[in-house]
Amino acid sequence: MTDWGIDGLGDWRIGGLADWELADWGIEKTSVEPTNQTNQTNQTNQTNQTNQTNQTNQTNKTNLTGFYPMTTAIIVAAGKGLRMKRCRPKQFLPLAGRPILSSTLAAFNACPQIRRIVLVVPAADFDFCRGHVLPDAVPRVGVCLVAGGLRRQDSVYNGLSAMDDGDPDRVVLIHDGVRPFVTPSLICACIDAAREFGACVPCVSLQDTVKRIGDDDTVVRTLDRGSLRLAQTPQAFHFALIRSAHEQARRDNYLGTDDASLVERLGSPVRMIEGSRTNVKITTAEDLAMAEALAAAGLV
Repeated sequence: MTDWGIDGLGDWRIGGLADWELADWGIEKTSVEPTNQTNQTNQTNQTNQTNQTNQTNQTNKTNLTGFYPMTTAIIVAAGKGLRMKRCRPKQFLPLAGRPILSSTLAAFNACPQIRRIVLVVPAADFDFCRGHVLPDAVPRVGVCLVAGGLRRQDSVYNGLSAMDDGDPDRVVLIHDGVRPFVTPSLICACIDAAREFGACVPCVSLQDTVKRIGDDDTVVRTLDRGSLRLAQTPQAFHFALIRSAHEQARRDNYLGTDDASLVERLGSPVRMIEGSRTNVKITTAEDLAMAEALAAAGLV
């Protein structure tokens, strides 16, 4: 593992945070002025009111307990991009003036609930990421580079293994590095749902008719698309739950198509929230052309 930039901000207490860090979190730093009046403690903004204890600006802004607990994002970008048929892996191709992966990182950097990013890329591309990807993302949080595995699922497991045990109920997000149009609002919605339900996946409804096809390429039947959804990332989970799901999959030699499917195998419910149609995954040259058109039209 190699750290780049600010290595997180430690734990999530306010103690030791500088003014610029507080501003980054959207928190107004308040001062505590001593008074000679009785029954007045922990009062802010030089109040002269009596018989008021432990009140600070209506919201007790100096207390971060339960405000922004540690949330880590694992960005998976270790693929070779063979379907793109380019000389460089697709996550490093330019889009709107910077690498695709830089745009993805910037979205998570803009979400105030994210405290650390684990970036899983090929080990051979660490130097490229330091020199060309991370500077364009302007990370305000710590970014830990982790070597990817043979398959996506192996890469996610490597990212999970790079995290310390810590609080088992803290939230971890897992996101495809080639979904650069994910929004901070969707990221925050996934975090909130995972905190409440333990697991969350953003989805969008199907617009086309779906057919089940037999081995001889004939239509077996038409599926009811009303109950079908297309899964996206980021997918968010309690850390202990997703780590247990990945460990069980490794023991069973099971390969899933996404991380939520591994949690489903454990019998744990996964909450669906509404995704975004612009949260596209760039896999082929056609996907890249569509992404460039979205960016040029100002739709993302």
